[in-house]
Amino acid sequence: MNSGKVRIYELSKELNLENRDILAVCEQLNISVKSHSSTITEEDAA
Repeated sequence: MNSGKVRIYELSKELNLENRDILAVCEQLNISVKSHSSTITEEDAA
């Protein structure tokens, strides 16, 4: 990992969810992401 960040597609694979589901949750939580290759902090991912 690069300094506490995780890519959306890695998180979706780990959680066995679709990329679009992770992106939808991020949008609801006001976490700025643009695509499945965007990164979020591990804190946001938790």
